[in-house]
Amino acid sequence: MKITHLAPSRLLPAAYNPRQIGKKAYSDLKADIAQHGILQPIVVNMYPSREYTVISGHQRRQVAIDLGIKQVPCYFVKFTEQQEKEVNIKQNKLGGKWDMDKLANWYEAEDLQEWGFSQVQLGFNIDKLPLTCECCGQTKK
Repeated sequence: MKITHLAPSRLLPAAYNPRQIGKKAYSDLKADIAQHGILQPIVVNMYPSREYTVISGHQRRQVAIDLGIKQVPCYFVKFTEQQEKEVNIKQNKLGGKWDMDKLANWYEAEDLQEWGFSQVQLGFNIDKLPLTCECCGQTKK
């Protein structure tokens, strides 16, 4: 797999991309990229008439622009528009499940919370927790 670096402003967001990100998740992603850089290449279509269309990595592209990052890692593919749409959905839909035993045995709960897990996701008793809005981070009792 060959990775090429391009200016994020050169990449075109796909108009059909159905993924959204809340303010808090965006802020978390921005902080992570500011600290560690972009670790996962943006998948970019180079099929004729689809050149530079982002298939996967829309949020990373926007964060890079917001942070003033000059070059982002890109992986080029050549897909028809139909293939492009399929891969866009699959890249966003395909995911795994967390192995809660490994999380519990290999990580500290405080670290996991700092890295974005909620107490509910970690299995703490919801009746004894303040509720925190995922989009804005406000806590309600």
